[in-house]
Amino acid sequence: MANPDRPNGFRAGSPMNGVSVYQGASDASAMYQGDFVIMEATGEVDVAVAGSTGLLGVADSYLAASGDTDIKVIDDVDQVFIGQDDASATPTQSDIGNNADILATAGDATLKQSRQEIDISTVNTTTQQLRLKQFVESPEYAIGVNSLWKVVMNEHWLNTTTGI
Repeated sequence: MANPDRPNGFRAGSPMNGVSVYQGASDASAMYQGDFVIMEATGEVDVAVAGSTGLLGVADSYLAASGDTDIKVIDDVDQVFIGQDDASATPTQSDIGNNADILATAGDATLKQSRQEIDISTVNTTTQQLRLKQFVESPEYAIGVNSLWKVVMNEHWLNTTTGI
C-alpha cells in the first residue's frame, strides 16, 4: 500500500518539551503552523528555507505576512518532530541516523497550515538541518516514499558557538 501524500509541516512528537513566544519579523513571509523557523540577527523569527542554519524550532501558531506580532515556537533543542518526506527519493532503513534538509514550500493559506517536508534527496552524512531519527510506522504509513519520520534539529541555533 502506498503512503498518503499529505504534507502538513512538522508537529511535536510526544512529549512536547517547551513553547516560547518570539517576535515575528516585520518583513517576514507568512509563518504557518508547522513551519521550521530561524532566529534573525534582528532578534525576530522568520520562516526557515532549505539550507538555513540555526533553526530555532517549529511554529506552533500562524502569523500573517509582515505581521510584526508574537508567534509561539516549539523551541526545545531536544524536541522530536514528526514530518513527511517529499518523495524525491525512496528512503530506506539505512537512512536512519543520517541528515537531511527541509523542503520549504508555501503554506496552505486557507487552513493556515505548513506544507514543509523533509527533502529526502538531501540525505547524507554531512551537516544538514535535520537528523533522521526513525520511521513512524502505523496502519497508514510504512517505509517508502512519503514516509513519516521522527526528526530532531541537527542545526539548532543554541548549539552553535557563534552569535547570529
